[in-house]
Amino acid sequence: GSNTGIITATYKDIKRVIPVSLGSQKENIFGFDSEENLFTTTKPNDDTKITTKAFIDSENQDSNPSTGLIYSLANYEKNQSAEINYKGGLKLGAAQYIGLWIKGDNQGGKITATFRDGNSKSATADLVNNVNFNEWKYVEAFVPSSLSWEIYLDKISVTISEAKQIVSTIKFDGLVAAVKLPLNWELATG
Repeated sequence: GSNTGIITATYKDIKRVIPVSLGSQKENIFGFDSEENLFTTTKPNDDTKITTKAFIDSENQDSNPSTGLIYSLANYEKNQSAEINYKGGLKLGAAQYIGLWIKGDNQGGKITATFRDGNSKSATADLVNNVNFNEWKYVEAFVPSSLSWEIYLDKISVTISEAKQIVSTIKFDGLVAAVKLPLNWELATG
């Protein structure tokens, strides 16, 4: 059934009809299938400690290419991050949450997403707290409620909290944004 409807409010002889919607619909966001506007960064920004490279890969979950992130850590310090950045951000509309496929590497990293809204306000959400898997896994994360209106995905970060020496790859695919169902103004006037 439909998750849109109306609320009718009457006070004395004044009647108002207000459209409402409940729930959301998932929309495909294409951004993991191209290197356009993609660049990588690391924390710390020191290539003797950590290096990273993104690539487009044919292994996928949604019949479009995925984005892979290779990262190499020297056994140096804690909390090193490899980051995929999207110049201008991937446009998510009025997203309430996102979903995506992640092919893990079983290295115990934490994966976060950094969002930005139309007012240039940024906030971060956890996608995976512990990458303890090496197969494809579907994950979802709410867009932080401090953000509003037009939402953009600016960055995906993989952070290894312990000091260890590894070279590894994580892949990302099938990004969807769940947006609020549109209001049905025809019901309100009908």
